[in-house]
Amino acid sequence: MTKMFKTAVFDGLNNDKEMSLRRFNALFKSKIAHFLWLLFLLYSGRSMAANSWYLVDNYEGFIGKYAVHLSIQYYDFGEKNKIEGVYYYDKYNSLIALYGRQIANEIILCEASELLDLEKYTMEGERYDLNLCPFRMHKNDANLYGIWKRRDAKLDVKLTYASSIVQNKIVSDKGYVEIPFWGQSKRHAFIGIYEAGDDGVLIDKFRVIEKKSGQTIQTLNPQSGCAMASLKVAMGGDIVGEA
Repeated sequence: MTKMFKTAVFDGLNNDKEMSLRRFNALFKSKIAHFLWLLFLLYSGRSMAANSWYLVDNYEGFIGKYAVHLSIQYYDFGEKNKIEGVYYYDKYNSLIALYGRQIANEIILCEASELLDLEKYTMEGERYDLNLCPFRMHKNDANLYGIWKRRDAKLDVKLTYASSIVQNKIVSDKGYVEIPFWGQSKRHAFIGIYEAGDDGVLIDKFRVIEKKSGQTIQTLNPQSGCAMASLKVAMGGDIVGEA
């Protein structure tokens, strides 16, 4: 009986270890995927921003009573009405990726539940129903007005133009443009700072934002190996925190 009990306990511990290991591996792969996606955006952002066909418009304002920042990016070639972007509620700092279209003066944006949605709808060209997109906005001068609607919830959207990258130039009172990255971790968000350089508009640095406090906890130089190591630590810390 004692031997059977020991065997059962031992098997149970092994099963728990296997489950914990599988869970950790799944979390690790998820974080690594986000990290690699961030690196892709970081370095592709360096090249895209240096070309005149990469266009960015940034806005800040409100969805209902909730303060938000929204950034939309599009390309001055191919299907010019296709839009990608990101927005976040200032209270939470969790980035929500966007994809959609501009039809005449109307901007229609869907929220991506995961990065795979962006890949399907923006890269692979899979069709989606614009009627299901929560954002429907119109441009009035440089600002955006419209609604955000999901199921029975309907909120007014009022966004004021803040800055742009257009024709390889920075258009901003601050002298730089911030572009949030889609890649993020559970506790941190990342925002690229783009400035004018000798080779056009390039990413100069990026800020690591602690979501809970909304504070910038690090400002990193993308050219530095230390910056990448710090980013790995930030991502790795979330793995440990969740495992």
